[in-house]
Amino acid sequence: MIKVTFIEPTGNTRILETPPSGDMMHLALANGVAGILGECGGTCGCGTCQVHLDEQTLKRIPPAADDEADMLSLSDYLTPASRLACQIKLTPELDGVIAKVPEVQG
Repeated sequence: MIKVTFIEPTGNTRILETPPSGDMMHLALANGVAGILGECGGTCGCGTCQVHLDEQTLKRIPPAADDEADMLSLSDYLTPASRLACQIKLTPELDGVIAKVPEVQG
């Protein structure tokens, strides 16, 4: 099991434990994490599952692919820590990850 912490836009903290499989967006949606919309169903086509990750976590995952980077570039809330949760695979290396959900998606 790996532990994933979501900080919702309200500041509420949600700590979830899951087997290392799937992606961060589907985990958030299945557990009702506020602020994660996932309107495209995880196809990297909408930008409504943006999260902000800490620097250490960003070093543990592959960089954003071109399609993810293109989608993120459309966001008014883009930061160097922005990633799309649908593109973050839940692997054992992500145990302890903290993902902050921005107040507005898209």
